[in-house]
Amino acid sequence: MTANQAGAQSYERSEPHDANAAQRNQIAQTRADLGNTLTELAARTDVKARTRQAVSQARDRAKNQLRERAQSATTRTRQAVAQARHRAKNELQERAQFATMRTQEAASSGASSARDLRERAGRTPASIPVGGAVAALAALGIYAVLRRRSRSHRTAPSRWTPRTRARAQEWRR
Repeated sequence: MTANQAGAQSYERSEPHDANAAQRNQIAQTRADLGNTLTELAARTDVKARTRQAVSQARDRAKNQLRERAQSATTRTRQAVAQARHRAKNELQERAQFATMRTQEAASSGASSARDLRERAGRTPASIPVGGAVAALAALGIYAVLRRRSRSHRTAPSRWTPRTRARAQEWRR
């Protein structure tokens, strides 16, 4: 506590009717107010400190905006990946069902041609084994083509092109 403050407190305790004490109290109060005003003015005129504070606030705002945008982009990317996986899974299931149906159709057509051959057996006995072999080979060829189409993505990794390897790595992620 300084001497002025001690004096100001001692004057406050004195009789209020004392004219000198009232003036001293008013002077002490005015000095304290003037000191506060000078401190505020000095802070306002300190351009470097105000500039640093403004730069700091702008940097914090930019960091927060960048963080929010990154989180938003991450969320959108994750949603897009989940949707793409779902679509790919559905498309793969549809292709498998289609291939199964085509294989069954090919097998049933081969069976119907075998029935036709049996019916003709009485007429041309030598053509039965030849016709059966042709029907079996046709059904086997259709089955092989459909199987190859449905499993074309399962080729040996040693035969993959660099682009195929990159796609496989992306798919595994």
